[in-house]
Amino acid sequence: MDNFARSMIHDLNTPITTAHLNATALQKLDLTEAQAKRLRRIIQSLKMLESLETKLKHTITYAKIDYDDKPLLLCKLCETLKERSPLIRLDCRNDLTIKADEVMITRMLDNLLSNAIKYNQNNQPIEIRLSGNRLTIKDRGAGIAHPERIFEPYYREKSSMPGLGLGLGIVKEVCEHYDIKIDIKSKPDFGTTITLDFSSISL
Repeated sequence: MDNFARSMIHDLNTPITTAHLNATALQKLDLTEAQAKRLRRIIQSLKMLESLETKLKHTITYAKIDYDDKPLLLCKLCETLKERSPLIRLDCRNDLTIKADEVMITRMLDNLLSNAIKYNQNNQPIEIRLSGNRLTIKDRGAGIAHPERIFEPYYREKSSMPGLGLGLGIVKEVCEHYDIKIDIKSKPDFGTTITLDFSSISL
């Protein structure tokens, strides 16, 4: 299984590198502001993929994720994620600094936002609020019928939705590693509110 996983990661490297080189070359063209913004998002996503690839290699070799903890401005990180969708509204009440791995915290928040976007209904806004040590993500989407199961690997609320059902497993891993308290309140057809308490890693 380890050899298979290593081969899969190796095969991922070529298309990621090729895409990154081509995207970087496109930056030299005379682009509109909208095109340049989209290109920056693509390059940022590719850089994240490269970082994840490195972490996967380390995980397979040493049977654990390699966390590289550094001071991070949580609001600044959320501002980057805000570009995921025009539906996202960001309200930062303070400049909370945490000590954590930027790639893993970004993946955790990105997975939570991906679900909020995926299950959104009628283009309702998705709210991100940072207040004190707490970050809240609130949507008015389909809601969660079985919140007790969402951290199970491969579990998805709707099997018709794309994905493997692994995203919230990553959320659980990161929360457990940093002792981040996560609270989920949800009601089918009314939406979901997720609160993350970063007290354990705040600076």
